[in-house]
Amino acid sequence: MTIYFSARTPKNELRQYTYSADHLEALIEAVNMIVNTGNTLISVYLKSETDVLTLLPVEAFDGSPIAIHLIQLQKSWERLLACN
Repeated sequence: MTIYFSARTPKNELRQYTYSADHLEALIEAVNMIVNTGNTLISVYLKSETDVLTLLPVEAFDGSPIAIHLIQLQKSWERLLACN
């Protein structure tokens, strides 16, 4: 999975980023780390393993860590599925 995004730095410089990872949480964390350093997102695209591009809302990335919350949510639904 790959995430592509562009952002403006605090000095108003345009930057393009590309990150690849096996887990969505790692990609989301990468974008949030850039936002957390004062950059302003312009666009974010996620490319799946089947080459499908999905535009993600820049408003979803506020610079706060989210991976731990996603992992906890995944564990919760895995426990629920195991009960059936």
